[in-house]
Amino acid sequence: MPFSNTLKNFEFRAKTLFYGMEFTNGMRRQLVSALALIYFISLGHNILTIIAMFAISRIITIFFEFPTGIFADYYSRKKSIIISFSLMTIAFLGIFLFKDFWLIAVFYILQDIAWTFQSGTTTAWIIDALAYAKNRFKISSLFARFMFFEKTGAILGGLIGLIIIAINFQFIWLIIALANLATLLIVIKYMVEKNFKPKKYETNFITQTFIQAKKTIKYFFHKKNKQLKGLALADFVGVIAMDSFFIEVPLILLQILHIQANNISGIFAVISCIVLVAPFIGEKAVHKFGFKKSFFIGYIALSIAIIIFAISRSIVLSICALIIVYILETVFSTIHSSAVQHAIPSSSRATLGSAMNINWAIASAIAITLAGLSISTIGLINATIVSGIIGLIAATIYFIVLKE
Repeated sequence: MPFSNTLKNFEFRAKTLFYGMEFTNGMRRQLVSALALIYFISLGHNILTIIAMFAISRIITIFFEFPTGIFADYYSRKKSIIISFSLMTIAFLGIFLFKDFWLIAVFYILQDIAWTFQSGTTTAWIIDALAYAKNRFKISSLFARFMFFEKTGAILGGLIGLIIIAINFQFIWLIIALANLATLLIVIKYMVEKNFKPKKYETNFITQTFIQAKKTIKYFFHKKNKQLKGLALADFVGVIAMDSFFIEVPLILLQILHIQANNISGIFAVISCIVLVAPFIGEKAVHKFGFKKSFFIGYIALSIAIIIFAISRSIVLSICALIIVYILETVFSTIHSSAVQHAIPSSSRATLGSAMNINWAIASAIAITLAGLSISTIGLINATIVSGIIGLIAATIYFIVLKE
């Protein structure tokens, strides 16, 4: 088929846009997770105050998840995504321009709020647009490639950090703002909503938010949805393990292994290159072993790798352990996203996706708080070991709650 004809193919264009958005998100996530804490500390702000701000930001997003999910389901997935990238651009431009803690906190929280307009919405858009909802093999393949492009973006993020920090650490946030602006312009021009009809409200938006939230919660806890509830519970504990660990990683690399900030970014770029294979491992695991065995065995291996990373003083061994953690975390993300999307209906796909993100936000807030308290009371190394132990608990829950 000529390339010009391929470009006219809706499925090709939709997937390209979908993967492109996640490429940008991957770059942003990499830079924020690896460098935000270190950057804020470099400005002279207290570490516990910063971690508390991270936790508060997660809590605030909880109150935006349902309204933004309902906005996407009832008005427009495209408009929701446009709002998300617009706010992202403003937020990171603010972090670039200001150094005062309270101003930075406002813009950092704004970027978390911006994400709620996109969380659950991009996947709702692509699955409905391509009519993949009833085909778990197509969904798992879609999410494997989704994660591949997310990690490709993370590679670019790591390389940007490696280069830009050596010039001016502050310019990292300008790069993220410009990337989100470019993605925003592409979404405005090329995104097409298909197999989606906006719904008419019988009540005002606020009332409808409470009505839809009630319906979503009722659906979520219905006795027939044991698989969804099991995934949510296990993921809740898994997020506590992983997000507390992600807070601890840059501190161990910086303070224990004495690696410079720009080299930390470079290390994450290398890890992201290796992790590119992980989404396809997740895809094969779903097809061959199913959810239960993949999660149980994988989480045990992940938890052991976290503990090794915590106690090792060898840079080589620590990096190897970190690679294993990131490979398995990406495998789990691929499997979990596929399982959730297969379990929820199209009519409330974005809203139920938001419900799962509320689950994540609460767990993440707990994880960040736990990491801060653990670091200040039992020390950085022991706090990281605790993260590994929580991962073993998540493995046990997956084994108990999931079916073969």
